[in-house]
Amino acid sequence: MKEQAAAETAKQPAAGTEAAKPEEKVKKTAGITEEEIEGSWTADGVTGLLFEPDGTGAMILPELRFAFTWQLEDEVLTLFFDRGTVRDTVYRVSRKGNKLRLTGGGIVLELKLREPAEPAAQAAE
Repeated sequence: MKEQAAAETAKQPAAGTEAAKPEEKVKKTAGITEEEIEGSWTADGVTGLLFEPDGTGAMILPELRFAFTWQLEDEVLTLFFDRGTVRDTVYRVSRKGNKLRLTGGGIVLELKLREPAEPAAQAAE
């Protein structure tokens, strides 16, 4: 009987190993990843948001550019602006195809991914 119990115990994964993998996979597929946010996005062809892979970015307006750092946790995107003139902002974020939706503080932003032929530098001009 002890041999059978020992064999059953040996078949079970050690704590914190394989048993955690399904939960991690669900967590990764349930939300949005940083890679899905990275890039240059536009609201109207003029106003845009730029998200760099290193966690920096900018809100780009026709004659202004506001630098920020960004952080993503689950589906919550936080923008920490460098200047005090723009308040830090927290959004719930989702992506479907080439569209990014930011919601928070009574604001809904629908953004479209810029095509590679539309570099972010053009948006700042």
